Amino acid sequence: MSNCLRRYRPSFETLEAREVLTNYVGVELRATDLAGNQITAITEGQAFNLQIYVDDLRYIADPPSNYIDEEETPFKSIPLGVASAVFDIEYDGEAFDFTGPSGLLQGPGSPTLETPTYNAQKSVDGYLEEIGTFQISTADGSGVPRLWLTIPMVAENTLGEFTISAMHPLSNEFFPDTKQGGIDEYKFNSLNPTANLEGGGFLDPDEIDYTEATITLEVVEAGLPVDVEMRIVKQPTTVDSNGEVVTLPDNAEWIDEWDSFYVEIYARAPETGSVKSVSVVIDYTNEYHNASSFTSNSDLKFTPSNTVYASYADRVSATFSTPLSGLGNDGKSVLVGRILFGPDQSLGNGVANTPASDYADPVVTDFTLVGGGATVQYGGGYETTGVSGVNVPSTELFAVPYDLDDDRTISIVDLTYIIRNIGKAATPANQLYRMDFTHDGYVDLVDLALMVRNIGTTVFNARDRARSYFDGFPYFDSGASLMEGESVGVSGFVLEGESVDVEDEMLADSPISTPAPTYMPLFVPGPTASTATTSQPTPEEESATTDSEIASSVTVSEGNLETMLIVAAAEEALSEESPESSEKIDEAFAEFSVDDPHLTM
Repeated sequence: MSNCLRRYRPSFETLEAREVLTNYVGVELRATDLAGNQITAITEGQAFNLQIYVDDLRYIADPPSNYIDEEETPFKSIPLGVASAVFDIEYDGEAFDFTGPSGLLQGPGSPTLETPTYNAQKSVDGYLEEIGTFQISTADGSGVPRLWLTIPMVAENTLGEFTISAMHPLSNEFFPDTKQGGIDEYKFNSLNPTANLEGGGFLDPDEIDYTEATITLEVVEAGLPVDVEMRIVKQPTTVDSNGEVVTLPDNAEWIDEWDSFYVEIYARAPETGSVKSVSVVIDYTNEYHNASSFTSNSDLKFTPSNTVYASYADRVSATFSTPLSGLGNDGKSVLVGRILFGPDQSLGNGVANTPASDYADPVVTDFTLVGGGATVQYGGGYETTGVSGVNVPSTELFAVPYDLDDDRTISIVDLTYIIRNIGKAATPANQLYRMDFTHDGYVDLVDLALMVRNIGTTVFNARDRARSYFDGFPYFDSGASLMEGESVGVSGFVLEGESVDVEDEMLADSPISTPAPTYMPLFVPGPTASTATTSQPTPEEESATTDSEIASSVTVSEGNLETMLIVAAAEEALSEESPESSEKIDEAFAEFSVDDPHLTM
């Protein structure tokens, strides 16, 4: 027992000498489905939970006659909470099984507890030995039963009614009626105690009320399951007036790590039945996403309840039910629930933007429907059953490429990385693939323009500021691509609402010797010197653009002030204490002219 508990423990005599007058702690055992609904029957093969509740009963109890208080304060007449509680669980091993890999859980409403444990070496089929934990806070109790521990179980294929009991660990132990036996008994109880938080000590079985700690649970034959499917969508799916669809929507092909999206849950009843309720448990990778809310739009005919989710959790569960009949049948699937997910905003989480020897690969979204149950209506009767057809959505998840330093913000610092590498080819040696947003093999001015368009977007405002990507992202083919919904000219580029002037005279076919310029490639087919080619546009092409030349380079010299301004502003901002500020780059862009736009964005 920790020091914080020991200092609240009064002096007391050995268990044999204590007078048992009343109960000081109450224990209750409940069986629930995975969504938290209390149950008395379970379908074979279906997972469920055992929940242990404890209650400090001293507000209705008198102190024991031999109660000793070192500080001479009165016996606590208000509920102050249970400090430590350990139990043995007895059940029929042919009817139920403990799902050990899931471990013991703390349920919502629990006090702040130490990590739950049990004696795995002593536990056998039908007995879970010494399950318990202790409270690490000293907050007062509420005077009502509090959820202490949750034990994941599964029903096996033995049908019938069976009892499950929680009991004091001493009930399953034998100590001889000798002095040494008494010492061993006391030692055992001190290691596996049930105690009050203040003014109480270790309690023996007679001082704990276990009348509510035995339940009867019936295992019933599984009926035909409800078919449940999950879909990841960026926009809510349109359903008919009954909340149903004939054809399920496709999963979103891809999302980026800052996207908000919906997980939609569909159900279809067995033949001649209709869906009345569906419980689901969904596991996901919470370092990428967090469940944000359950939507309750008028197009949804099911109402969510017993919803359990948190920003730090990797599991969300809920029960969806409806008062209506005839839904999810006749070949239609009914939309029972829609859960909004957003990006995990914690520093260090998200998809790492660290491609080295090649362009970035996606990660698995990892949304998995791991359990659940359902109620089906047949005429005027109802039947509980399981779920089948669960699937893992195939949506791929990509890092936001513009956040080069993975600090959850697209800032002037990220822009500076691009500027410093303009003109370089992406190779395994220099590891510049993550800066080549167009996948054309080079870090060029188009990559720079894309970066500028996205500056200011963060993981916190991403829902209101869509990222701009080159058309085809993230699945590029071998052909040239354009920005989605926008056009790329042929001899320059502009930043949103502005343009970059290109010198009046096009670049010569031969290198210019005096003065010696620096070249920054726009579309570079190979490592060549500055060149210019001429194309003959059709009348349609002539009307679409005012320039017929295709430039492969842009000269950076005294006459090309715009590029120099970008470089100077980025370098200066990088050296400041607040590099996230975009004021310097804004000043640079304000100098741009708009006489000859060649790359509209």
